[in-house]
Amino acid sequence: MKAYFSRAEVARIVGIKPETLKLWEKTLGFHPRRVGNRRIYARKDLRRVLLIKTLMEQEHLSLEEVKAFLRDERAARRKELEALQMWKNRLDQELTEILQEIRHLLAEIERLMDREGTP
Repeated sequence: MKAYFSRAEVARIVGIKPETLKLWEKTLGFHPRRVGNRRIYARKDLRRVLLIKTLMEQEHLSLEEVKAFLRDERAARRKELEALQMWKNRLDQELTEILQEIRHLLAEIERLMDREGTP
């Protein structure tokens, strides 16, 4: 499968008119990459367009409802990233404490070995 697609190719694959795709871009606020005056769609853009079509045709959502859905999806992803960052920070703190404890134990072992080695 190709890595990038033109607007006409995306429209043909999804089964919509290029004008509809342009309207969705404008209304829903997603922006494919531009190369000169042409827009090129990555696979993730194609998946997004397929999702929009599915939401509109099978779920019978309006463009405004699709926009709200996508906005909530972004908010959910943001929350997920925030949660992952929190867990990362917590694990970093725990690892730092474990490392400090290991250093303390190593220092204690060295001290005991020095004591035994000295008459």
